[in-house]
Amino acid sequence: PSPSPLSTTPERLEASRGKGPLPHAFSDYLEALRVSASISHRKHPVPMGYPMNHRETNVLEQVTEAIRGVTNGEILNNCADPFDFESSHWKSHTLEQERQLILCFLDEWGCQSGRGSGHVTTGGTEGNLEGIRAGIARFENSAAQKILALYSEHTHFSVKKICDTQLRIPNAVIPTNPGGQMCPKELANVCKVAKAYMGIEKFVLTMTIGTTFTGAVDDVFALTESMGEAGINRRADVHIHADAALNGGFWNILAANGRVERLRLGHEIDSLSISGHKWYGGFIGGVVLMGNPPAVSGIQVPYLSFTDRMASGSKDGLVAPKWHARLRQFNWEEELRRCETNAQYLMTKLSERNIQSAKHNPGIIVVFPKPSDEFCDRFQLATQDQFAHVCVMPHITVDILDMFLDELDSDICPEVGKPSIEMMQPIQCSF
Repeated sequence: PSPSPLSTTPERLEASRGKGPLPHAFSDYLEALRVSASISHRKHPVPMGYPMNHRETNVLEQVTEAIRGVTNGEILNNCADPFDFESSHWKSHTLEQERQLILCFLDEWGCQSGRGSGHVTTGGTEGNLEGIRAGIARFENSAAQKILALYSEHTHFSVKKICDTQLRIPNAVIPTNPGGQMCPKELANVCKVAKAYMGIEKFVLTMTIGTTFTGAVDDVFALTESMGEAGINRRADVHIHADAALNGGFWNILAANGRVERLRLGHEIDSLSISGHKWYGGFIGGVVLMGNPPAVSGIQVPYLSFTDRMASGSKDGLVAPKWHARLRQFNWEEELRRCETNAQYLMTKLSERNIQSAKHNPGIIVVFPKPSDEFCDRFQLATQDQFAHVCVMPHITVDILDMFLDELDSDICPEVGKPSIEMMQPIQCSF
């Protein structure tokens, strides 16, 4: 294969050692980068299958310019706790911005003032790790010795990875109902068996506010009721972590309009993870929120003069300011309304083509029969078995959907174009 336009030969690198920068190396690399990005963009014009919001994200470069323009280009590293950083001599950070961001989200999620905590994360996986870890720490500080982590078969893949390889905690997968939500009856059965035959005393339950592929939402009220019927005390015996990677960005808009039940930190749920790059977009990062004071004891770090309770170390100090700016960039209720309208438009147009589709209501993920691999690659569609989905994010316009449909007209495979009702049954959110 021909070398990448971004590659630098070993000979050129060796020639530069100890002699300063390569002649024109920086400008050469930038030009090669432009060529590479241009080729990629022509092949894959609009990402539609993964939940990342690309709407007007270039505006956020003004945030970078506003900060670095007065700091001589300092790299900002939020490597401390946003609620415990004042005594540290490290000052090249935006931890006050991060603290205000966390307080804003804690208030939005109904957390009692002064009780909650949290911080910016590298993304949803770290958020899930922190939430599950908080549940384990909470129970390890009690007399309980046996803890079981529970999650559904449609929970994000990071949860099993966290339980198996990072926390190494016993865990069980709960089957789902046909709509993709964790089944309360199956959860109760697993809990009864765990108590009776394994001696399990405490449980860390990960419920999902929008599964990865279909956007299904676990019914936390039905789940906690079923655990109660199994003899498990919700407050004393269960830590509920909510993975709200995408839907966490708009869940409270839906709740304010009476379309879903409100979920409160420290009440219905104990911890929460939201991915900033998904619904909001413009940066890579997330937040983890805790409804109660930290259970993780942490370690004292004299080098930085704070107590480290976080899984990660260095964090990009531009995430919090960009997130603040992003919150102020749009009317997010209008953004959600347009996404839902466009998702329904896509389903209507697919139906006109005799292509069945489905989505949760409310929801912005449309599932339909999988087109060719070439088509899925062009529009970056996520696939699972014989299905694909489109995440109708704020950057997806009607014009983009029309272009997508026009190309789909000549692509759809007859053998998968008409799935059975059993394969593609209507799905509804249980709230």
